[in-house]
Amino acid sequence: MKPPKITFDFPKVILMGLTVVILPLLAYDRLTAISEVKLLCSILYCLTGTAIILEVIFAIFIKQPSLEQFKKGHRNFLLKKHIKDNYRLPRKISIIIVAYLPNEKDLIIETLNHFLFNLRYPSDYEIILAYNSPTVLEIERDIQLMSQEYPQLKLLRVEGSTSKAENQNQGINVASGEMIALFDADHRPINEDCFARAWHWIANGYDVVQGRCAIRNYKDTLITSLVAIEFEIIYGLCHEARSIFTNTAIFGGSNAYWRTDTLKRVKFNKKMLTEDIDATLRLITSGYKLVHDRTIVATEEAPSTVKSLWRQRKRWSQGWLECTLGYQGEVIQSKHLNLWQKIHWFYVLGYRELFLPISLQTLGLIFLQWMTGEEVLSEQAHFFLDFTLVYTLIAGWVTLFGAMAIKSQRYDFKVFLIYFIANIPYTILKIVISLVAWYDHIAGETSWVVTPRAEKKI
Repeated sequence: MKPPKITFDFPKVILMGLTVVILPLLAYDRLTAISEVKLLCSILYCLTGTAIILEVIFAIFIKQPSLEQFKKGHRNFLLKKHIKDNYRLPRKISIIIVAYLPNEKDLIIETLNHFLFNLRYPSDYEIILAYNSPTVLEIERDIQLMSQEYPQLKLLRVEGSTSKAENQNQGINVASGEMIALFDADHRPINEDCFARAWHWIANGYDVVQGRCAIRNYKDTLITSLVAIEFEIIYGLCHEARSIFTNTAIFGGSNAYWRTDTLKRVKFNKKMLTEDIDATLRLITSGYKLVHDRTIVATEEAPSTVKSLWRQRKRWSQGWLECTLGYQGEVIQSKHLNLWQKIHWFYVLGYRELFLPISLQTLGLIFLQWMTGEEVLSEQAHFFLDFTLVYTLIAGWVTLFGAMAIKSQRYDFKVFLIYFIANIPYTILKIVISLVAWYDHIAGETSWVVTPRAEKKI
């Protein structure tokens, strides 16, 4: 299967820019609406900045218990869950690794070796490689030889599969463990005891434990450096803080540990662009319990070029939009979520989508004021706008320093410096990608496109 030609969708970028930034200016009355829109943007920026700062504070100062504390029966502060130490070990663990081999043939051998030789398992285990390939590859002979030598490794070639979800579902069907751990072909846990750590949560009532993802190829390009620090912020600060504060979490698709009977009931929808977010929302609205544990770390490889990042993030953005439109109302009405959890999920879903076009109004308004030279804001409004600018910058700096404080691996200082300098244009790029995803969703373009991997020597 030859991947489609990648473009940057410049016509879509221009069209969405006109629609979201330029056309709204025609509807603003310069003496009233402009000042009101600026103040609305300022309020939203301040709310977002406050949420970010609170997330940093929670993630840094309220930590999850260590594995040793778990064993002693530790009561965590805001999870309000008494962790028992008198539980049995799992009878068996199933590890499902999914792969699209033409795209990930240069990764899979190293990944299988890592799971076979570098990790510890608290009980019997099996490794299921669920993969699809349009042609027979030479690498398949190598993994077949591995499976003959190591009976824990089971190969599952999913014929006719066109998505990650189909590979996962086939792996789930044959898994026989009491806990199922899901991984992509490039994900490799760095904790020897990650399975024991995850089982502590599941043995105490949780259905899904989402671990932390870190970027191991951060030195490759500017893009991989930016994604590395972005992931430190997302998985080390944001997800951690929200999980602690609201006792819920997001299943991120990989480095996740499931109660087997839960996963066999839920499975994954191959029609969704982000099958992981779809599964998350079906879980929380049905009363299942999820938790994020940033001490369970797995490394992965980030896209190394703007083109591959564009393809990946457009699929993610469109998938999030698809899930937001499909589940936001159901989340608000759910009887299984408390008030704080509903506020959290509105912030993660609806608020996040609405903030994208609203936040860009400031660019159009600044351009309009520069073109006309007119000043319509009062002195008090100017003060609030200046305060918003400073406060937003401070929130960004606090987040970056928070990521430095709880980083999952050693980084050169220049990686944080690069993120500090390039954060604003990188954020604008992600917003542009999200707007193009809006266009594709409205136009009905929902094809699932594989993110290309950089070729490596095996």
